[in-house]
Amino acid sequence: MVAVPNLADYIEAYIKKLLSLSGNTIELQRKELALKFNCAPSQINYVLSTRFTSSRGYLVETRRGGGGYVRIAKMVFSREGVVKPIWNKMGDSLENKRALELLELLFEEKAITLRERNILKTTLSFFNEMEKKGELSPEKARACRARLFRGILLALAAQ
Repeated sequence: MVAVPNLADYIEAYIKKLLSLSGNTIELQRKELALKFNCAPSQINYVLSTRFTSSRGYLVETRRGGGGYVRIAKMVFSREGVVKPIWNKMGDSLENKRALELLELLFEEKAITLRERNILKTTLSFFNEMEKKGELSPEKARACRARLFRGILLALAAQ
């Protein structure tokens, strides 16, 4: 079954297209974007806060009010440059959602291939299954994800 894109998907795709056409930085008016997609400005806020996060490789700056704006910048990394910021932000615990976002960032920045991303996603899914079955505590699952991710980052840094 094919997933049908929702409004948030369309807004995200539109913003990403603007970013690619503009050299990775754009400035938008939240109100104008909401009018373009015939939605409430809160829908734009939702997309910005969930789809354009630092763990996905974006910097978002907003200013509210009449002359307010949203400035979005796509962080650009070299292969080596993508590993160090992730390593520095990672602690001893890693939530599944954040791990998947970091995998996407590594893939988008071409630090890993599609095949490697899919293998790592499958590996991460085992921690979730074990947690759901009670075989791993939530704390242990987060610790295992963090250890796995540190190993991935070390391997990438060594290449």
